[in-house]
Amino acid sequence: MHHSSYAVVRTEAPVLAHIVAARGFATAHCSQKNGQINSLITNNTIGADIKKIGMILALLLVLGVMSSFAQEVQSGTFSANSTTPNYTLHQQSGDRAVSIEVTFDKGFEVKPEIILSVSLLDAEKTTNIRYSVLAKAISRDGFVITIRTWSDSKIYGIGGSWLAVSHGK
Repeated sequence: MHHSSYAVVRTEAPVLAHIVAARGFATAHCSQKNGQINSLITNNTIGADIKKIGMILALLLVLGVMSSFAQEVQSGTFSANSTTPNYTLHQQSGDRAVSIEVTFDKGFEVKPEIILSVSLLDAEKTTNIRYSVLAKAISRDGFVITIRTWSDSKIYGIGGSWLAVSHGK
């Protein structure tokens, strides 16, 4: 089966073109119309070569885009209860807080963003449940989770997960 590839070249002035293909020969068919030279280039292998070059360029583009979105990610869990040092979330009333220091296994190149989620909560059922969980003092080496409650809420235990994501340089 014989397949041909075609490329149309339009120029504003007469052009002298020598077409050399790596595999095989190309033929050029020219016609002049309204002061333009229209060339139709036919070659059995040019189309395949152009497709290969296109595929390579697309692959390089994808790799370049992916490397620009390179990320560093680390994750872990946290928990706090009456056995945690300075834990008072289950006592008295008013504004109370406890802090948990997290140190990354490996420091980040750029300060990461922190995502926290709560997956365990043991609280007094006779009062409203009020709490906040925040990441503070974020650095390339770690951060501090601050858990607080207020008013007459009593938190007997709380835990969850954290995710640190850095988008690189």
